[in-house]
Amino acid sequence: MYLIIAGAIILAALALPDYLKLSEPKDAGQNYGETVKNWPVVPTGIDAATLETQSAIVSGVNISATPQISAKIWSFDIVLDTHSGSLDDDLLKTFYLEDDQGHKYYPAGWSGDVPGGHHRTGELKFNGTYPQPEIFKLTIRLSGGEKIFIWENKIELI
Repeated sequence: MYLIIAGAIILAALALPDYLKLSEPKDAGQNYGETVKNWPVVPTGIDAATLETQSAIVSGVNISATPQISAKIWSFDIVLDTHSGSLDDDLLKTFYLEDDQGHKYYPAGWSGDVPGGHHRTGELKFNGTYPQPEIFKLTIRLSGGEKIFIWENKIELI
């Protein structure tokens, strides 16, 4: 009995690397093993990437931001929490995005909780930039303080 189970585990382990391989790209002329600007090249089927969440406290407000980057839309999942006061800020005027050349971009939209209360979550959207910056910053300005989140863009979307 134990021999059968051990044999099944070994067979599964041998088959796993083939199962995990990405499918071959449909564009035979493009070499997906090369890198662009030392960034990994993403196969055509992948058109977006999620970068790490960053968090901070500004003027008693806990803020977290998670970028969802695509070629057309740059969105950030935003969470705001406070236990003092009300979150009444207009987030379209509170946030802006800055690329590594110093260009500023203002949000194209917010879909999430309306102003007020102690908790707000939603998605802050910006139009995508091209070429994609190597480093980008998301700034939030609240009364009494500001925070700049900085990400290194390690993925070249194609």
